[in-house]
Amino acid sequence: MNPVQAVEPRVARVFLKCYARRRLDDYRSPYSDPFEYRSILDFKPIEIDRILSAVGGSRGPTLLELHAGEAYDPRHWFISMLDDEPAGVVFPQIYEDVGDLGSIFHVGILPKFQGLGYGKIIHAHGLESLRALGAKKYVGSTPPDNIPMQRVFRANGCEIYAVYLIEEFENGTGRALT
Repeated sequence: MNPVQAVEPRVARVFLKCYARRRLDDYRSPYSDPFEYRSILDFKPIEIDRILSAVGGSRGPTLLELHAGEAYDPRHWFISMLDDEPAGVVFPQIYEDVGDLGSIFHVGILPKFQGLGYGKIIHAHGLESLRALGAKKYVGSTPPDNIPMQRVFRANGCEIYAVYLIEEFENGTGRALT
């Protein structure tokens, strides 16, 4: 009998990611928050697709769920609403296998609401949600050329600490190359 040999999935793409972190023990949003936050469970998949497409995340809910893996919890993935209109998304998640670490899977603002300072407010809501869920630490990432997101990190007290080359495999998994 031949032992089964593990085959590594093929690389689909390679890209750079900028990483930010902060402690959440004492985090409180410094902003007046004009938004109402609704779980994505309150929306139809086609509505979520439309919103995600508008904020630059063209994947539908099913692909998002697969990519988020075991950390996916739609009760804590929010659409921010302003005057009953979708303005953005924030998808905080806890990594149960890493203990007290949380991340925000996606932050996005619809074009109509960009440039108004709402990104930092929605991100801050995500950080507060993570703290409420028990996270003591936050790690986030963005492409190095996403300067607006880097500003959001800094506005919320996050330290940008590394840039890694990432390999993403065809099966949706990936790894950082150091």
